[in-house]
Amino acid sequence: FGGSAASNERMQMHRNLQESLIDDLSQLASGLKNNSLAVEEHLKKRAAVLDEADRGLSRSANAMSKNAALAGKVESKSRSMTCYTLLVLCAVMSIFMAIAVFIKLTSIAGYRAPSGRTEL
Repeated sequence: FGGSAASNERMQMHRNLQESLIDDLSQLASGLKNNSLAVEEHLKKRAAVLDEADRGLSRSANAMSKNAALAGKVESKSRSMTCYTLLVLCAVMSIFMAIAVFIKLTSIAGYRAPSGRTEL
């Protein structure tokens, strides 16, 4: 029965090795499951962050559209005010030139203020 004891011993060694491999495999499967759950949780958090960023970007885009429309209105008012300012500047310069010409013409015509003092 020596061969049978050796084969039993060999079978026991293979069973122990198989049980050890099964234990390792179950630990690896458990670790893989835990890692996949952690990755899933991380992906959920990232998705929430991306959704919040998308909502923020949408709000920002809407606000920029409104501000662009307002900026267009301000620009058109600015142009009209620039035209108005240039018109007033031309009017003031015209009045100044008219007064200068009037003074020059009256001095050529010989108009002078009376030299005597008049008291009130």
